[in-house]
Amino acid sequence: MAQAFAFLLGGPSFRARRAATGTATKNAHTKVPWDTVDEDSYSGWSAASPTRYTVQAPGWYLVCGTVSLSGTGAAGTLMVPAVVVSGSSPTGLGVGFEGGAFAVPVSGSPMVASGVWEVYCNLGDYIELDLWYSSEPASNLSWSTTAGTQSRIELTWMGI
Repeated sequence: MAQAFAFLLGGPSFRARRAATGTATKNAHTKVPWDTVDEDSYSGWSAASPTRYTVQAPGWYLVCGTVSLSGTGAAGTLMVPAVVVSGSSPTGLGVGFEGGAFAVPVSGSPMVASGVWEVYCNLGDYIELDLWYSSEPASNLSWSTTAGTQSRIELTWMGI
C-alpha cells in the first residue's frame, strides 16, 4: 500500500535537452534527439531511441516543449513544434501540427518556438517532440547549443 501512495505523490517525470549540434531539416518533420537527460524518474528514456520517452505509467501527461535552432533564417520562416504519441498525432488530425506556428527572426539566433500539450498515453506508448519548419532558409538549420536556449522537453504525469 505504501508503494501505491508513493507513486501518487511522485509519478513519472522526464526532463531532457538537446545539447549537441545537429541538423534539423527544413520543410520536413524532425523529431528532436535528446542527448542530455536532467530527470527520468521511471527510466523511460533510452539512448538507443534518443527521440523517445516511453511511457511507464498510463494516464494523462503534461508535455512542455521548446525547439531552438541556430543558423541564418529567412523572411517568412515558420516553426511549428508538436507533440507526437507513438508516431502519430494524439488528436488524429495530422502528423503533429498541434503546435502554434511561430514566425522567426530573419537574423539572429536562436530561433525558438514552444508549446504545451496534455496527452493521454497507454503503458508502452512513446512521446516525441516534433519540429516542422518552412523551406524559406537557404540551407537547413542546426539545433542551438547555447546553454539556456537548447531544445528541451518536460513531461509530468498528471493522473489517470
